Formats: sequence, C-alpha cells, structure tokens
Amino acid sequence: MFQVTYVPPRRYTGVSVKLCFKARGAEGLYRVVKDRELCITIKVLPCVWTVQESENLAHIQKSTAYSELYMVYVICNGAL
Repeated sequence: MFQVTYVPPRRYTGVSVKLCFKARGAEGLYRVVKDRELCITIKVLPCVWTVQESENLAHIQKSTAYSELYMVYVICNGAL
C-alpha cells in the first residue's frame, strides 16, 4: 500500500486535474514485466481564501491587498 499527498497550487482553484500513476512489476525468473497505469481526476473546489502552512497573516494581507483591520475582522467573524 502507498499514500500520495497532492496539494494543488493556488492557480488550480476551480479546475479539474488529471493525475496518473504508473506501476511496473518486479523483474525475476519466470515473471513477465508489465506496466499498469491508473489515472484519476481530482476536482479542486473553488476557494475564496487559500492559505499554505508556511504563510502568516502578514503574508496573506500583502498578497490579497486587504488591510490588516479587514483581515482581523474576517477572522474574528468566522469568514476565514
């Protein structure tokens, strides 16, 4: 079993992304090596706010051009 984590870039909000995985069987005596591909489509839901773990309030404020006062208002009123 394996796990894949996908974090889409901000510019992908509201679009569908196709991700494909390719697996190859192990080589060995009496084994036929085969490839198998599995593709999935992930719909990235549109977001009003997108925040990365490494960002802080000052960075978000600069990138959105909202005032610090407005950002505090939004956070305190549960809109973020």
